[in-house]
Amino acid sequence: MNVLARQRQSWDTQFDRGAAWPEFWFAPVDPTLVCFLRAVVGGIAFLFVVSHTADLTRWFGRDGMLPISLVQQLVGADSGIVYRPSYFYLSQDSPILCVLHLFGLAATLAMAIGWKSRWSTIASLAVVLSYIHRAPMITGQMEPVLCFALFYLCFAPTGKRISVDAWRSKEDPTESSWTANFALRLLQIHVAALYLLMATTQLASTAWWQGDAVWWLSTYTESRLLDLTGMLHRPFVFSFFTHLVVGVELAMAIVIWLRPVRPFLLLLSTFVWMLLGLLTGLAGFALLMVVVNLAFVPPSVFRVMWQGASDQ
Repeated sequence: MNVLARQRQSWDTQFDRGAAWPEFWFAPVDPTLVCFLRAVVGGIAFLFVVSHTADLTRWFGRDGMLPISLVQQLVGADSGIVYRPSYFYLSQDSPILCVLHLFGLAATLAMAIGWKSRWSTIASLAVVLSYIHRAPMITGQMEPVLCFALFYLCFAPTGKRISVDAWRSKEDPTESSWTANFALRLLQIHVAALYLLMATTQLASTAWWQGDAVWWLSTYTESRLLDLTGMLHRPFVFSFFTHLVVGVELAMAIVIWLRPVRPFLLLLSTFVWMLLGLLTGLAGFALLMVVVNLAFVPPSVFRVMWQGASDQ
């Protein structure tokens, strides 16, 4: 009888673990966090579109530096089949380019303020992809992160809070949503995979193994916002920070799933990204990584923090 009882208890435990997996994906959570992410990511998308304003015709115009024919040759699509759709392929004339650019500004601004949030988020994803697909050779590290953040937010009820939609709506503001949890889980897994990719790539580089990578980053005078070359006589500082970066990235890929250490890791990762942003000049990329890290903050905790900040 004792053997049968132990076997039944083992089956019950396995059943409970199996039930926890659907709960991991589909348990309803407060949507405040995904709404905040919508506002910030939408703002970054808006600034991304704004950054193309001055050189729009210079890059995309008929006589610009990247005409459609040249781009298709560079990406191997000169056979006439375009696998990277972009509405900028519609025309290279300046007036039409300006109209398309204004549409991008309007869509991303609507997402940032939360007007027609679901549709404006989908439109913002299409807008950002149109710029990237039209000229992939002028993109950087920030654009892939921006794209997957926009994609996952398309699944979430991002207009429930902190939005024009919420201001105009009469829906219950305390209602939880399983789609908010689903979007956050997708974002968490993608962010962890990105950290693992970055860490393993760096581990394949001699500069990161030897502790020289941060020093070399600080020597790029064209992009850096902070000059640390005066600390050349203290190489241990650069070595320590170089290994700290790799360690934090590995921890954000693996250890971040352990709840007790999660707050410490998020704070440490924020510090690392702020310093990397200053050293590399990639402020937008660093800011966006800090923002997507917020997906690991429990939605209930974030709502309490947000309400406390709003009350003050």
